[in-house]
Amino acid sequence: MAYLRVFRGKRRWQGEVHIVHGRCSKIFPDDSDLSKRQAENWEDEIRNELRNYPPLSIQELVENYLEFAKAQYLENTYQEKKRALGRFERFFGVQKEVKAVGLDDCLKYLQGQVFKRGGNAANRDRKELGAAWEWGKKYLTSRFVRHNPWHEVRKWKCEQVEKYIPSVADFQKVVDVATGQDKVMLLAFQHTAARRSEIFQLKWSDIGWEHGFIRLWTRKRNHGNREFDWLPMTQELNDVLTRWWIEQAGEIGVDGLEYVFVNPRNGKRFQFRKDFLKNLCLRAGVKRFSWHSIRHMSARNMYRHGATFGTIQTLLRHKSPKTTSEYLKKVGDESARKSMNELLTRRDVKSAGPNCM
Repeated sequence: MAYLRVFRGKRRWQGEVHIVHGRCSKIFPDDSDLSKRQAENWEDEIRNELRNYPPLSIQELVENYLEFAKAQYLENTYQEKKRALGRFERFFGVQKEVKAVGLDDCLKYLQGQVFKRGGNAANRDRKELGAAWEWGKKYLTSRFVRHNPWHEVRKWKCEQVEKYIPSVADFQKVVDVATGQDKVMLLAFQHTAARRSEIFQLKWSDIGWEHGFIRLWTRKRNHGNREFDWLPMTQELNDVLTRWWIEQAGEIGVDGLEYVFVNPRNGKRFQFRKDFLKNLCLRAGVKRFSWHSIRHMSARNMYRHGATFGTIQTLLRHKSPKTTSEYLKKVGDESARKSMNELLTRRDVKSAGPNCM
């Protein structure tokens, strides 16, 4: 039923319709009779819509959300959402109504994931399913519940997993056992601190030979827009890419050059290169590391050699300095260790002085 309320210092009519696990409301301009009639008419329209729309099933929610996610997010993000929603579908069944999924159901599902896959995995599912519910609330308003039970389930206790970051020496051992295109690619990762997708989709048109810049494209921004940044290219990387371009142009001709790194099996750009780094690390006799850990390694190495925080944030292209600080956390620990050692050494010398005389 429509009622008067104070909103932003002004009395206004508000229409409100109670639905499963929540309510749907709308505020009108003022406290006039016209606004009251508009609020009451709006309530009637919403009630009619709710009567005409059939209940939303889990299958419909999943299909609609994944269709949106496939167009909006990177492939890896989409696949992670698809796996999480697939587990959710198998647990509840595709015909179950979304409005019938309550807090107790969410708790039961996530507890099962904790026992099967651990707290970290359960928290990831909680995040993905909560996001799907929020999307449904926004885009499937007429058929969707206003309540999001996933956000009411507390996160599970989990053990923090430390990402392994290779030393520059170990990374160099891997570079030394690589050849041809593989070696060029590894050096490109090291000298740009780029993400995997940014190097795999790198084109020759993204190399600014004249001014010594390289253009990196990413969707790791708000709304998933594909955006680029021009970054200065080191002389070593410039020389390596120049030699690689000459070699490729000689083999397939200038007109055939598009992507910098191409899968020789199908002539297309790389997507994942599964087990590539694993095998190289095994041959080099070093602990296995990931593509993304090279990005961390480059950032920390620059910091150790005097690069400012702002410079590193620019190279990593982080919008938030908090993200950059996570990359440099361990380097900060080493700085603290050095300061403590110097301080304690001075104290030891001072305290030992009188006893030595």
